[in-house]
Amino acid sequence: MNTPQFHLPTIFCRDNLEVLRGMDSETIDLIYLDPPFNKDEDFNSPLKDKFKDEIIKFIDKFNQFNANNGSEICDEVLKWRKDFAQPSFTDTWDSDDNVRQGLDWMATIADEQKDCIVAYLAGLVTLADKKCIEKGYLTYMAFMAVRLIEMKRVLKPTGSIYLHCDPTMSHWLKILMDMIFGADNFRNEIIWHYTKMGNPKRIFRKNSDTILFYSKDQDKSFFNEVSLGKPSIFYDRHKKLVKDNKLYYRDIKNTNDSLMRNKIKTFEKRNAGKKLNDLAVFDFSNAKDQMKADNVWNIPPLNNLTKERVGYPTQKPLALLERIIQASTNEGDVVLDPFCGCATACIAAHKLKRKYIGIDISKAAYVITIYRIFMGEYGGVPGTAIKKESNLLEYKKVVPRFTNQPPERTKKGRTPKKKYIYLIGNFTNKDMSNELKVGQTTNPTRRLSSYNTADPKRGYKIKFKAQYINYDEVEKAVLARYPRSKGEWIKIPKGGIAEVIAFIQSIGIKDMKDKPKSQ
Repeated sequence: MNTPQFHLPTIFCRDNLEVLRGMDSETIDLIYLDPPFNKDEDFNSPLKDKFKDEIIKFIDKFNQFNANNGSEICDEVLKWRKDFAQPSFTDTWDSDDNVRQGLDWMATIADEQKDCIVAYLAGLVTLADKKCIEKGYLTYMAFMAVRLIEMKRVLKPTGSIYLHCDPTMSHWLKILMDMIFGADNFRNEIIWHYTKMGNPKRIFRKNSDTILFYSKDQDKSFFNEVSLGKPSIFYDRHKKLVKDNKLYYRDIKNTNDSLMRNKIKTFEKRNAGKKLNDLAVFDFSNAKDQMKADNVWNIPPLNNLTKERVGYPTQKPLALLERIIQASTNEGDVVLDPFCGCATACIAAHKLKRKYIGIDISKAAYVITIYRIFMGEYGGVPGTAIKKESNLLEYKKVVPRFTNQPPERTKKGRTPKKKYIYLIGNFTNKDMSNELKVGQTTNPTRRLSSYNTADPKRGYKIKFKAQYINYDEVEKAVLARYPRSKGEWIKIPKGGIAEVIAFIQSIGIKDMKDKPKSQ
């Protein structure tokens, strides 16, 4: 079975779409994602002062350790010490920049020949009310769709994905997940129920999140039953007969309990020919005779006094992530969290002896990860950060690597030998009349259609298209040469569109026999 083509564990400080696109196919056992919820808010994450102070002490001590031992561990992050940035993220999707990016994502989805998804997302524009459109639903859903398509690709056939959301977008996301992973691969809608303060007058309290659980392939999916560590219902039903945390055959063989009678029949068949009286039908210290988790999880949220809380506003309890990881992986399997934030999924994976990959746009995710692992495992003392320098030598063996560069795929599968480089413009829209979208695609017509389908203003036209072998290099060169407007849109230079076309033609290679032309 495939494994990721880079060191494990690793934390990528990068847009997760770029990282996902660079990962080899079918290399991940479990994906847990806790993405933005489209809450129309900006989240600043002021870490608790005490925690921040400890982090800075930790970095200073670790930096000194690196200097003494010639270590290259997380050098880039250690340089960041003087400007310890508080993690933050934006969960708003209605700006012009976001709308433009949403159109690009829609075009990418169309390029993957996911026409049904493009139609579904475009339908949000026509079917949703004005308020939904203003809140950026289309952009948010395109953001999610293009990433979920890549997540499906990197999952192993036996793999599972858990998408954490709330009622803001869960109904839209459920349909999207059905379209990408297949409705037959839907396993559970998990309700995480918790208690928090508040007493709304006109609605019920909102004390739950939703986690959508899908497999990559229902015929190959992997699952471990999770015990809650509590005796099963038979303990309470026959409590007076329990001895040494067990129910013996001699004490319950004549019971009138119909449920117990069925268990006894199965027990008698399994132990035919044995002396049954002294055998235990139930051993409540054994996980198989304990209560199993259902799809409603009563796990307390993190309050301000919880020791594991670091001050991150969307931080989830370790217990929640541990249950997911135990259910869908074994030791040594690979866990991916593409929105890792304060790295709870990474910490849970490390604790349960799984390999892990975290992705986040903030370097804080990396520092918090190594700090939480160290403090939990290698003798750290709050307030002093590091108890023994010798422990750091052991720590080097498990420290995740940090990088802000996406991986490069080694197994590109069906990646075509040629792709089109295209230029698309919309000169009927005065706000876009001086811009061009440059990109690569296998089907320019499909790409154009997706723009005109997703944007009610329409008016997009292809201004240039040509197939090249070195399409990646051509696209990067154009984006590097001309000033950008937004995303992969460039400003039209003084020489006009003809100048851009001439530059593309000067560096594009159409055939292996061709040689690069001078620029």
